[in-house]
Amino acid sequence: MAKADKRTPDQQKQGETLRKEGSKWLARVEAAGKLEKQWMDDAEKAVKAYTGETKSDDLSTSATLGNTYDFNILFA
Repeated sequence: MAKADKRTPDQQKQGETLRKEGSKWLARVEAAGKLEKQWMDDAEKAVKAYTGETKSDDLSTSATLGNTYDFNILFA
């Protein structure tokens, strides 16, 4: 058996408004994360280039062939 809602109509309306506002902000945060993903991927590549971090597995993919370095001139 379900419990009776003891909130006043004003409290119920306020709760509904808060849920709508919260879902709006969650959608904004998710959209910002999607926009920032490309920037984060580029930043990770830059850090790897600066520190000279590469694995032999990374060199075999065609996507990274133009992005690899024999030695790190920036770190020297």
